[in-house]
Amino acid sequence: MIEKFKKVLIPDGAKISKRKNAWYVQVVVKREYIKSKKYYKETKVAVGKKVSMSDDETYMFPNLNYFIYFKEGKVEEIVSKQEFSDSVSFGLHSTSELILEKIGINKILKDIFGNKTDLIKALANYYLSDGNNTIQGFKYWLFKNYAGLEKIYSESYISDLLNNQLTTEKIYKFQSEWYKTYKKLNNENIKESYINVDSTNISSTSQNIEKAEYGYSKNKENEPIINIGLITDQNNGFPIYYDIYSGSITDMAQCEILVEKAKQLGIKEQTLVMDRGYFSSKNISFLEQNNFKFIMMAKLWNKNLQKALDENKDFLKHNINMLIDDNETFATTIKGKVFTDNPKEFNIVLIQNPTKETERVSYYTKYFTKMVNQVKQLKKIKPHIIESYEDYLDIEQDESGKLISVKPNNKSFHKHIQNAGFYAIISNTNKDTKEIIKAYRKRDIIEKMFKWIKTQTNFNKNYSYNDGVLESKTFITFISSIIKSFITFHCSELIKKKSTLTFNSILGELSKIEVTNIDGKYVRRNSLTAKQKEILNCLNISSEELYKSIISINEKLS
Repeated sequence: MIEKFKKVLIPDGAKISKRKNAWYVQVVVKREYIKSKKYYKETKVAVGKKVSMSDDETYMFPNLNYFIYFKEGKVEEIVSKQEFSDSVSFGLHSTSELILEKIGINKILKDIFGNKTDLIKALANYYLSDGNNTIQGFKYWLFKNYAGLEKIYSESYISDLLNNQLTTEKIYKFQSEWYKTYKKLNNENIKESYINVDSTNISSTSQNIEKAEYGYSKNKENEPIINIGLITDQNNGFPIYYDIYSGSITDMAQCEILVEKAKQLGIKEQTLVMDRGYFSSKNISFLEQNNFKFIMMAKLWNKNLQKALDENKDFLKHNINMLIDDNETFATTIKGKVFTDNPKEFNIVLIQNPTKETERVSYYTKYFTKMVNQVKQLKKIKPHIIESYEDYLDIEQDESGKLISVKPNNKSFHKHIQNAGFYAIISNTNKDTKEIIKAYRKRDIIEKMFKWIKTQTNFNKNYSYNDGVLESKTFITFISSIIKSFITFHCSELIKKKSTLTFNSILGELSKIEVTNIDGKYVRRNSLTAKQKEILNCLNISSEELYKSIISINEKLS
């Protein structure tokens, strides 16, 4: 097959930015002068990727945006009689293949998706390596990266996979089988383990996604959003289960559905660790009725919790005997009733963090001071101004509306800082104070996973055309996140030891493991470096295992 790649000259004035192992080309499509800050705000759009990373490269591979903004651009065709480069990277493919084999996902994928398995895994590696999930960029990535495929599939073939082959039924079957396998990996010993339950949302610009609705955006963006619920193992960070639901549904409302689906998969013995978004009497009762153990951050607007805090605040604050292991947090556990419509008493962990207290007081001090200064700059105080500030400031004016004096309302200020640095966690477990706080803090694993999903796999803005493609791309991202979690967990000690080593730099090292075509046969380009050997050793992968894939490369590409 002869493949044609389009290339164009890099536009004049374009800005080049590096992301992972590629140079992206951006152009400014809008400049707006911000008078108050005296600078120009630029809106930039990515229009392609440089053909090579050399400084004197003048060509780029265009994306769809290029043809929107440069309709007259001259397109040249690069005609290649071969589908793959003479030198291809295979380190990531070989590593992920061995990982998926070790944890049993290879078998699950083959049993459910048959001959589509290799393409699914190739797309998962593409999401991992390129920080991209667009179909258009896949063939360019494959040209330089071996991913277990013997040919580069057309965009229409991949679209059919995303639209029609990865059905909801098959994806749910995968989730069910993956949880069974996950339990075996943990030797069925999961009763004392913790799992994180949380959700995030992503913006969507597609009008064909029914789940995209206006709701509470955690990024504060005024766009339709889609919510993704996720459950991860707290020890190793492995994603266990995910669910997609409409943007207008809050965490509080979705809790029952998410947990019920997880229960159907068999998730019921671990302790659920949840943030304050799930805190409600209804959700707590549901978890109790279904015999779930939980640790949950509470909201201090709850009258019973506020009363408990007020009664113990003086005792807890700066009490050296209540200091926990981090030497910066004071905490104690009491037993008490949380909800008026639920007679059960729960363990209530009351926490005071002086650093957080200082930060909150500082924030509101600046906030109130800023409002005072804003009002002082006004020549005349109109009624709607009074309405806007009356909950925060004491404003005195004469009959004509001229300002006489303005100062912060001290009662309002203290209302905003009364609980500064104080928190409450509730639980129905018998764990001690330190263990509950430690378990809750390890929720940062799922926060980091969300950040990676949204930024590193280009999922922050979802351009999927319909719900089917959204489901499929989320599923492939789930596979990518399992590989990512395995690598991060097993390399965690190495990452701690070497401050410059990150997950992305590990991917960079694996991408440098290449083969090159000499006289029609692919052979190793270089020996493994000391850094690459360290990484593979952490993953318990030998060089012999890694190099076995060269046989497959020659069978499929030569």
